[in-house]
Amino acid sequence: MLFLKKSLILRVFAYLLLPIAVFAVGFYFLSKSNQQSIGLEIYGYSLGITFAYIILVYLYEIVRPMHVILAQIKALLAGRKYSRIFTQRLDEIGVIAHFFNEVTKNIEKISTDIKEGKRMLSELEVAGQIQKDILPVENPKISGLDIVAKNRSAVELGGDNFDFITTKENSYIYIGDVTGHGVPAALVMILVHTLIHTFVEFYDNAFEIITNTNRRLKTRI
Repeated sequence: MLFLKKSLILRVFAYLLLPIAVFAVGFYFLSKSNQQSIGLEIYGYSLGITFAYIILVYLYEIVRPMHVILAQIKALLAGRKYSRIFTQRLDEIGVIAHFFNEVTKNIEKISTDIKEGKRMLSELEVAGQIQKDILPVENPKISGLDIVAKNRSAVELGGDNFDFITTKENSYIYIGDVTGHGVPAALVMILVHTLIHTFVEFYDNAFEIITNTNRRLKTRI
C-alpha cells in the first residue's frame, strides 16, 4: 500500500494495530470457550511480547535509519569524510536522506567550482604578470620629448599595450588597444607586440611595420 510507504506515522500505527488485533482475536476465542478468567502469567507474557514488539518496530523503523543519517550529517559538519545515503524509503526518513544527498551533491559541486576558480585565478595572475613584463620598464630618453607612460588594466587581463622601440636610426612609440577584455584580448595584444618587435628588425619605417603586422594578423584573426 503506497500511502503506508509514504508515511512513517501511518506505518508505525499499522504495526501497532497488529498486536491489538491479535489480542482481540485471542480474547474473543477465550470468551467463546467459556473460560471465565485469564491467569496473570498470560497477561505478563502478553505484555512482554507486546513491549518487545513495539521496541523492535521503534528500533527498525526510526532509530536505526535515523542513526545512519545523523552519523553522515555529523561527519559533514565536522569536515570528515561522509557517504551518500542509499535508501528506497518514501516516508519522512526517506525525504531527509534524499535532502542530505542533494545538499552534499551541491556542496561538492560548489567545492569543485571554488577549486577550479582558484586554479584559473592563479593562471590569470601568471598571465597578468607576463603582460606587465612585456611593458617597458622605464621611459626612453628622446631629445625634445618628455615621455611619461603607465598602464593599469581594468580587469585581470586586458588588451591595452604600449612600447618604445629604438633602433640605430629611429625611435618608435606605439599604443595598442585591442577590442574587448580578458584572455582573448590579452593573447591578441601579445601577438601584436611580438609581430611589431619582429618587423622592426626588417623594415625601417612605421608604415611597413604596421602594414605587415596587420597582414599577418588578418591571416589568423
